[in-house]
Amino acid sequence: MGAEFERPWLLLLLPLCAAAVILPYLRRKWDWRHRLHTAIRSAILLLLALSLAGLSFVFPGGRQMLLMAADRSDSMKGNFAAQTKLIGDIEEKKGTLDTGLMAFGGNTSVEYLKGTGRFTGFDTTVNSNLTDIASALSMGSALLPQDSARRLLLITDGRENNGDMLSAARRLSAAGIRMDVAYFPPQQAKEAQVTSLNVPGYLHLGESFEVVATVHSTYATKATLRLFQDRAQAGSQEVDLRVGENRFVYTFKAESDGIHSWTAEISAPGDGFTGNNRADGFTRVIGRPAVLLVADDPAETAALAEILKSAGFIVDRKKTVELTGKLEDYMRYQAAVLCNVPAASIGEGPMAALDSFVRVLGRGLLVTGGQESFALGGYEGTKLEDMLPVKSTIENYMELPKLGLCLVIDKSGSMSEGQYGISKRDLAVEAASRSAQILQSKDLIGVIAYDDATEWVVKMQPAADKAAIQEKIATIRIGGGTMMYTPMATALDALDQSDAQLKHIILLTDGLPADGGFDELAVKMAARGITLSTVAVGKDADKKLMERLATLGGGRSYVVDEFDNIVSIFTKETCLATGAYLQNRIFTPAATASAPAALSAGLPRLHGYVNTTPKQMAEVELVSDRKHVIFARWRYGLGRTAAWTSDVKGLWSQELLASQSAVGIVSNLVSQVMPEDNGTGALDVRQSGNDGVIALDAETGEGASAGANVIAPDGTSTDVKMNPAKPGVFEGQFPVGQNGVYIVRATHKQNGMPDVVTETGLSAGWSREYDLRYDDPRPRLEQAARLTGGTLVASADEALRQTAALQKGRADLTGALLLTALFLFVLEIAMRRMRWDVRIHGWAMALKRIPGPAAKPLASAPGPQPQRQAQPAEQVLPNTPPTSNPAPAASANSAAQALLDKRRQQKRNN
Repeated sequence: MGAEFERPWLLLLLPLCAAAVILPYLRRKWDWRHRLHTAIRSAILLLLALSLAGLSFVFPGGRQMLLMAADRSDSMKGNFAAQTKLIGDIEEKKGTLDTGLMAFGGNTSVEYLKGTGRFTGFDTTVNSNLTDIASALSMGSALLPQDSARRLLLITDGRENNGDMLSAARRLSAAGIRMDVAYFPPQQAKEAQVTSLNVPGYLHLGESFEVVATVHSTYATKATLRLFQDRAQAGSQEVDLRVGENRFVYTFKAESDGIHSWTAEISAPGDGFTGNNRADGFTRVIGRPAVLLVADDPAETAALAEILKSAGFIVDRKKTVELTGKLEDYMRYQAAVLCNVPAASIGEGPMAALDSFVRVLGRGLLVTGGQESFALGGYEGTKLEDMLPVKSTIENYMELPKLGLCLVIDKSGSMSEGQYGISKRDLAVEAASRSAQILQSKDLIGVIAYDDATEWVVKMQPAADKAAIQEKIATIRIGGGTMMYTPMATALDALDQSDAQLKHIILLTDGLPADGGFDELAVKMAARGITLSTVAVGKDADKKLMERLATLGGGRSYVVDEFDNIVSIFTKETCLATGAYLQNRIFTPAATASAPAALSAGLPRLHGYVNTTPKQMAEVELVSDRKHVIFARWRYGLGRTAAWTSDVKGLWSQELLASQSAVGIVSNLVSQVMPEDNGTGALDVRQSGNDGVIALDAETGEGASAGANVIAPDGTSTDVKMNPAKPGVFEGQFPVGQNGVYIVRATHKQNGMPDVVTETGLSAGWSREYDLRYDDPRPRLEQAARLTGGTLVASADEALRQTAALQKGRADLTGALLLTALFLFVLEIAMRRMRWDVRIHGWAMALKRIPGPAAKPLASAPGPQPQRQAQPAEQVLPNTPPTSNPAPAASANSAAQALLDKRRQQKRNN
C-alpha cells in the first residue's frame, strides 16, 4: 500500500500556502480563536494542494491492462503471420486480463480497447512506408486507463525511421508504464537497392563532373544500371553486383545551364522489392539565363524568341497543354513569358506551379497583351490576375460610352447535355452572369432565353444591381425545341429603342433552328448600328449559319467544342462590345520617372494595346498617350511579375520588333522580372535519415545570416533557419516525410541585405524502411524495454507474465479531498459569521466556576493513627447569619446565561 501523485511538482505549493495563512497573524496576539481558524484554513489549503497534485491510494491487486502495439510497416511483411499468431495466442490465454490492440506504421490506429478473447486479423490500415514507434508509444500511454496496472507490448522489427523511441520509453517510465518488446528480426531475401546518387549541387557551364551511383545488394548477380538526365536516358550498362556496397562512377560535362535532375535505376533478376531501386539527384549549372515562352499559337512567340536568343538567353517554347503542375519542371528557368494566353487555357495545376515559381522561388513572370489576354482572356478573379501588377477591369468609367448588351441564350432540351456533371445550360448561365459582372452600372443588359417560345429572363435595364440580375439569370430552365427568329427580333427591337451608344447582341445555340429569315434580321441589325456575335456549341449546331449571321451582323463567330470555352467567349465579347478594352490606335509610349534608361528614349510607335488598371503598389514605367498602362511591374512574394499590354507578335508592335533597339528594349522588359542571383554561393542539399540537410557556402562572420525556404512535393512551404556550422558554411535541417522533389532556395544576408540567393533541389525517394543497411535494432529495443522495467519476450506466455509489482489497484482521492476542503471552508465561514466561538467561550468561562465534588473521608486504617495538630475553634460572632454553602450546578448555568445575555446586549448596542 502507498500513495502516488500524478503531478508531484504541485506539492511545491505547500510552503506558499503555509505562508499565506501564517503571515497575516504575525503581528497579532494569538489566542485560541486565531489558532482554531488558522488550523482550519491550513487544512483547507493542504487538501487543495494534495488534490491538485493528483493524490491516489495504491493497494495490492486491482485491474491490469495490456495494450499491444503491432508494427504494420512494409519491413514487417515477412513477419505478419507470426505477429498475428502471437496476438491470437495472447487473446486466448489472457484469462481475466484486459487487452487492447493498436496498429502503427507512419501513423497509429486503434484496432480495439477491449479484447474479446479472439483475434482473426487487422481491420485498419496505416502508412506502411514509415515506422514511427515513438508516436505509437505516446498514443498507448494516453489510452491506458489510470486506475490499473498499465503495460505495453511492442511487437516490431525495430526499424524506426520517424521519432525517437528511447525518449518515448523514458516518458513511459515516468508515467509508471512497463513496456515489453516482442522482437521479430526482418526476413532476409534477395534484395538490391540504389542507395544514393551523388551529383554536385553547383556547377559552372562547361565544367566536368562525376555522378556516383551507390548500389547495395544482399546477393551477387548481374544487373542493368540506367542513368537519366532530365528524364532522358544518359547511359545504360550491365554491371556485376557483389554482396554489400557497389559504387559506379560516371563522368559528364555541364553543357547547358539551369537546374538538371538525375536519376539512377537498377534492374536485377530475383530482386524481391523494387520500391528502393531508384535514387534521384539535382545539380545547378550557372551560365546563360533560361526563359520559358508560352503561347498556343507559335506565331505569338516566334519574333520574341529570336530577339531573346540574340540577347544571350536560352529560350524554350511550349504550348499551354505542355505545362505541368510540377514545380521542378520550371526550376531551370529564370523567367516565364505568357504571350497572349487566355486564363482558361492554363489548368489549376500549372497555375499553382507558376504561382510558387514566382512567389516562393523568386523567379519572374511577364504577361503580354493581345486579343486573348487580360480582360479579353478572362483574367478577372483568377490567380493569374492576383499575380499581376494590373487589374483586368477598367475603373475609370467616365470616358467609356454607354453599352446596351442583349444575351440571347438557347434553352432547348439539348442544352441539358454536358460532361462531368456540368451541362451546357450551366455554362451558359455562368457565362451570362460573368458578362453582367463586367458591365458598368450605367450600361444596359437584357437576357432572353428561348426554345420554341421566347422569354425575357432579364428585361433591358441598367446593370447596377448585378446580384439581382445574376439571380434571375440562374432561373433559366431547359425547355423544348429551337425557334430562333422571334428572340433575335425581340432583342433587335429592345436595343433599337434604348439610348445606348454601343449596342451588341450575343446569340448562343447548340442546335438547328426550326424557323428561318435570320439573314434579313442580321442585315437590319447592322443597318441600325447593332452588332451581332454568335456562339455555336457542339457538333449539332449549324456552324455555317452562325458564321454567316456574325459576318452580316458585323460581329465575331465562335465554334465551341469544349463546353468550358463558353464563359471566356462571353467575357471577351462583353469586353469587346464596350469599345474601351481594345485600343487600336497608333501612339508613341511615354516613359515615367521610374523607367530604366533603356526604356526612357527612342521608343518606337505601337499600334494598340489592351486597356487595364494599375494596382496600388505597381511601378508603371510606360504609358500610352491616354496615360493607360503599357508596361508595369511589381514584386510578388520573393519574385517579380510584369504586364506588357501591347503584343509581341507584331500585330501592334511591328515597328518595335523591326527597330534596331528591339533587342535592348525587349531583353530589358524580361530582365526586369528575373531574380537577383549573383551565383556566388554554393548550395548543397542532402538527405540524412528522415531529415534534409542544407549547406550553404557563404561568409559566416559578424553581421552575416542565412535562411532557406523549402517547398515540399505537396506544394507546402517551410522556412528553415540556418546557423554557422563551421567557418564559411551555414547549415539547416528540415523534415523529409514525403516522396518526391523538395525545392530549396537559400538566401545569405550581410548586415540585413541579401547578397547571395541560390537554389537547388532534393529528391526524396524510398523510405529508410526499405534500407538494407539498417543496423541491428535489437540492442536499441532492449534498452527501451529496460528503461521501463520491461524485457524482450518471445512468446505469449512470456508476454502474459505478471509480477507482484504490477498487480496493484489505484483509488483516486481527488474528489474526496475536494469535498472535505469544501466542508471545512463552509465550517470556517459559519464560525466567523455566527460567532459560535463567543458561545463556546461563554460556556467555557462558566464551567470554570463550577466546583468539583466534595471529598469523601478516607476509611480509618487499623493501627495507631498519627495525632493531628489542634485547629482553633471557629469563632461565631453574635447576630451574624451562618455562612451560605456553595451554589449548586443550577446557579452555574444561571451565571453562564447572564454572561451570554450581557454579550448579546453589547452586540445590540454596537
